Amino acid sequence: MIVQKYCTFFVKGSGDMEKRIFPEMKKHLGFGMMRLPMNGDNVDTEQVKRMVDLFLENGFNYFDTAHGYINGLSELAVKECLAKRHKREEYLLTDKLTGQYFKTEADIRPFFCKPA
Repeated sequence: MIVQKYCTFFVKGSGDMEKRIFPEMKKHLGFGMMRLPMNGDNVDTEQVKRMVDLFLENGFNYFDTAHGYINGLSELAVKECLAKRHKREEYLLTDKLTGQYFKTEADIRPFFCKPA
């Protein structure tokens, strides 16, 4: 079996391809929470917990979500499968809130005022 020991990827803005050895890639790869295993209309949190744990156990720590992912269910899955179960210093988390869902300040204010 041949195992590739490096990953080649395009460096945005430079027009160049770059090779990085896999151990160095860990700081550059993230767990996107846009598409998660579902159980009917709900995220399969037991499966996502296993996925999150395996990701962290293998030295990765970057997670990405957004309010619009899975109609808001992604953020809830992050809360249940990552935030409630792992120390905050163990991972990096990005969250996005796009303007397409809001027309006025009154529309967006509840997202910043409601308890976590």
